[in-house]
Amino acid sequence: GQADRLFDSPDFIEGCRKQFFEQGWCHIPQFLPEKTCQSMCAEAEELFSSCAFASSDRHNVYQEPLDPAFEEDHPRNAWQHSSKLIVDFARIKQTSPLRELYCWDAMREFVRVVVGVDKLFPSACPFNAAYYNRYGDSDGLGWHFDRSSFGVNFVLQEPSGGGDFE
Repeated sequence: GQADRLFDSPDFIEGCRKQFFEQGWCHIPQFLPEKTCQSMCAEAEELFSSCAFASSDRHNVYQEPLDPAFEEDHPRNAWQHSSKLIVDFARIKQTSPLRELYCWDAMREFVRVVVGVDKLFPSACPFNAAYYNRYGDSDGLGWHFDRSSFGVNFVLQEPSGGGDFE
């Protein structure tokens, strides 16, 4: 796929690093071959219908208990709602293209170099190392601050509608 060729390009990697450090994110259109995206979408659909679970959470932006130092209606204490459908890593087949991407040494090295960390290890968690998620009509991701230094997302399919920032 394209990733194989891009990983060998110092200019591409430096461009990704620059984008990440200037913007806080890096967008790489058509990073995965269309065939891989289709395969992953088909796998996800099968798993969503057989072993996914609904995740729903009420939280504040810090995903911590409310802070009594602030009024209940202060933005620090404002309730957010997040919900989605998830298929966790433990339910993904060993031959899955998602698992292959996650376990691919070249991918991990690429991410390590782009985000500028000395070492990057796979997650030891059998559930959230990598997963599929899907947002339905009433689902969404409430405003929050992530606690990790970075994340990697593959958008496999454009939404048919919605997704407006509110």
